Amino acid sequence: MTDPLAPWRNDYASRVNGERRRFMFWRNTGAGLWGAALVLGGLAVWQATVTNVTPYVSVADTQGRVILGVKPQEIGDVSQIIQRRFAQDFIVTLREIPQDDTILIQQLAQLKRVTLPGSSARQKAVTAELPTNQTARALMIESQTREIAIERVEQQEAGSWLVVWEEDVRSKGNGQRLSQTRYQGVLRLAMNAPQSADDLLFNPATLGVVDFDIIRLRGAG
Repeated sequence: MTDPLAPWRNDYASRVNGERRRFMFWRNTGAGLWGAALVLGGLAVWQATVTNVTPYVSVADTQGRVILGVKPQEIGDVSQIIQRRFAQDFIVTLREIPQDDTILIQQLAQLKRVTLPGSSARQKAVTAELPTNQTARALMIESQTREIAIERVEQQEAGSWLVVWEEDVRSKGNGQRLSQTRYQGVLRLAMNAPQSADDLLFNPATLGVVDFDIIRLRGAG
């Protein structure tokens, strides 16, 4: 005897199987999408934790010329970035050409406050290249500009940094390079050096430099 409900049962079974296949498809697809989202999210979090900070420092003089340009370098430790900026600002303050004798005297006074006893000879060695005659110094300041480029800053030990930089003296008139000299210095920073970006001023007293020793590299002009 023919089952009168067979067509209905077959149709019902076919629709149930179709719904089951669609359900399995979307369930697997959803699981795959969730898995992909979790993987991408994990990668984003991992990338955010390991991405190195790339600082870039550019300082201009009163005429708008760049006197300090530091190429971006990847550094993972924020404290290293702060210490690097300390060293850079100290070198700029120490080596920039004063605008007049008053500023020069102020700078030397600042250096005496932050350097240890017995380091006056180093101060004289650093400033010996500036003319002692006031007229000659004024003429030099008026006609020349000094560009400072930090080449390398490496931490030697806690609070001690090795700095290598290059100085170009150029004519303010035509921009011609008059001299090029490379220097190497060791800066020893105070343990309680400021840790705020607002404290990164062009003033050795605020940078926490307690001593320094600078030499002129041989064969550098």
